[in-house]
Amino acid sequence: MRLRAADPLPCGLVAVLSAAGYAMKKLALRHQDLDAEIKDLDRQLTWLVPVAAPELVARPGIGIHTTAILLVTAGDDPERLHSEAASARLTGTAPRPPPGWWTGRCSPDASS
Repeated sequence: MRLRAADPLPCGLVAVLSAAGYAMKKLALRHQDLDAEIKDLDRQLTWLVPVAAPELVARPGIGIHTTAILLVTAGDDPERLHSEAASARLTGTAPRPPPGWWTGRCSPDASS
């Protein structure tokens, strides 16, 4: 169906365009709400994190967000992060051994 500029739009197309416009407006409003919420939370983090871990924030290359992530990860027991390997195991990023690498029994050639 080909329309000219002077032709009225079919009723179904008007409904679709209206619904699309409504959805886009709602998405734009949601984006504005989320943006305001993020800014508010960033203001709170900027105030709270240096109080909780001033020595960590003072280190070069470690900002407010990185420090906040470390505080949440460590929780009540910061000794859980005693090494890089412990941190990787805690966060689930440690490499997993291939399947079948260990059966709990000695190999046949380890008889000595």
